[in-house]
Amino acid sequence: ASSRSHAILLVMIAEEAKPEAANAMYLVDLAGSERTKRSGVEGQRFTEATAINTALSALGRVVTNLVANDGKPQGHISYKDNPLTYLLKCGIGGRSRTALICCITSAEDSMEETIQTLRFALQASHVKNRVANKEKKDRETAKADAIAEAGNALALSEGRGVVPLKTGDVPVLGDWGDGGPAVICLHDFGKTGDQFAGVIEHLKGKARVLAPTFRMATEKNHDALVDDVKALLDWLGVARP
Repeated sequence: ASSRSHAILLVMIAEEAKPEAANAMYLVDLAGSERTKRSGVEGQRFTEATAINTALSALGRVVTNLVANDGKPQGHISYKDNPLTYLLKCGIGGRSRTALICCITSAEDSMEETIQTLRFALQASHVKNRVANKEKKDRETAKADAIAEAGNALALSEGRGVVPLKTGDVPVLGDWGDGGPAVICLHDFGKTGDQFAGVIEHLKGKARVLAPTFRMATEKNHDALVDDVKALLDWLGVARP
């Protein structure tokens, strides 16, 4: 029987505290292509060599398609053309980090295979995995979790208080207990949080409700207002959507 084949070792890594957040590490040893006319293999060895070459050809097509897409998610990628490429889908153009090591020889009778291998390595080096997007989402999720856990206690006296933001103190009106739905009321231009006094009275006991009063220099100065709203939500521990 032939000793040549592709080999894949899958290692699952998970934290005991969060088993659902498992990561997979693939260790893949690809068999080299074989010119059957030169090697003269027959029977079972010929069948295996043909299967190896077919899988490598499918891998080459996938890499070619991915390079053509330039890291963009659109476009058909022929992962399902071969079991090998289907298994390696997450590591080739997926949301993962991939290291590729190619083995070559200086033997003159294998020069064609060496050149093909180097061409494949050069082409594969241009494949763009989307790990950056995943890492960004992971960071945003972690930040949202931290915000939810790190909220500051808000002291109100007769329904009024102050939230100390970097841009200055923000007067607030409301009823802000522990837990429950949170409602933040934003006032119109030229008005204050006091316009929501009736809403706050109506929602008392049903939800945490707060009406801040932001300084708005001009009606067009929305960016600064948005930053202040985000900072307020962070300070309160209300995760941003």
